[in-house]
Amino acid sequence: MVESLFHRQIDQPDGKRLEMKAWARVAVKPLVRGAGATVYAEPLARPEGLALNLAQRDAVASGAADVLDSGPMTGSPLQDLAVEVVEVELFGGLSSPQALRIAVADAARKAIVQAGSLTLRPIMTTEVVAPDSDVGVVMGDLQARRAIIRDTTTLGEMTTIHCDCALDRLLGYITDLRGMTRGRGQFTMSFNRFDVA
Repeated sequence: MVESLFHRQIDQPDGKRLEMKAWARVAVKPLVRGAGATVYAEPLARPEGLALNLAQRDAVASGAADVLDSGPMTGSPLQDLAVEVVEVELFGGLSSPQALRIAVADAARKAIVQAGSLTLRPIMTTEVVAPDSDVGVVMGDLQARRAIIRDTTTLGEMTTIHCDCALDRLLGYITDLRGMTRGRGQFTMSFNRFDVA
């Protein structure tokens, strides 16, 4: 669980100062692969006896959802994660819905950073065709790119290597493949899934 206190004074065009203040405590936990992302936003409100109005409840839920839309590590949407807003503290008129939303989003972002995360990359189903004489070098290069070799098939003097590999590790691959095979190698790829690679 991570907490965040948002307190800011903003100068207004009319010369007045707008003060905003809110506090939030947020917990995050991983979910199984493919479970998606969930937000539980029914926090305990402090001081005791206070209840959130509709605008404040919406702001709390939106603050947690904001972080799921743009993760703190890469800015990409988050998956397989539960965010729970455990507790909020209100400071009278200073705790506007906007102040609550910012406090919740900041606490959720800090909780995700503290918990750690894994980046999902596009995984490509890849077929590499190379002359039999160069298969060892080509397979070694694919393994260095952390490709998962599924199988190989041979037809005549050419071997096709079937593998899965992260897209970012295949950028510029055609140039390297042609160099390894003296211009005779080819490859194709198609999107398979997002996964940790």
